[in-house]
Amino acid sequence: MPRLLTCVNAISPWMSQRLHTMGARVADADLLHLRPLSEPGMPIWKLTPVDLRDSSWEGSSHKGIVIVRARDEPSARNIAATAFDVKTRFNPAKGLRFPPWKRPLLVKVEEIHDRRYEAEGPAEVLEPTL
Repeated sequence: MPRLLTCVNAISPWMSQRLHTMGARVADADLLHLRPLSEPGMPIWKLTPVDLRDSSWEGSSHKGIVIVRARDEPSARNIAATAFDVKTRFNPAKGLRFPPWKRPLLVKVEEIHDRRYEAEGPAEVLEPTL
């Protein structure tokens, strides 16, 4: 509940009215990823591989959990892809392979709150350390 109250404080009266007009409750504002003005830094994201048997994992130099500081989920996926995607030889007989970090079916992404990771700092991979 404290997080909700903090988010509500970050919503301008105009935004609150727009949400209400669209049929949303102010309580739904957190679903829109509005960050409280008083909360500096960026969210911390945990990217967890889902299916390591998929041949697309041949296109990654890392196949474990990744912790990333980024402004949003797509940015977290891009940062992981930049850090770990590798080129593979394409064999038409085996079908297409795409690097896994940007694929929701292969990597689950969730925002985490863990004191070990600072919200302040540049967008980057925090774990594994590179």
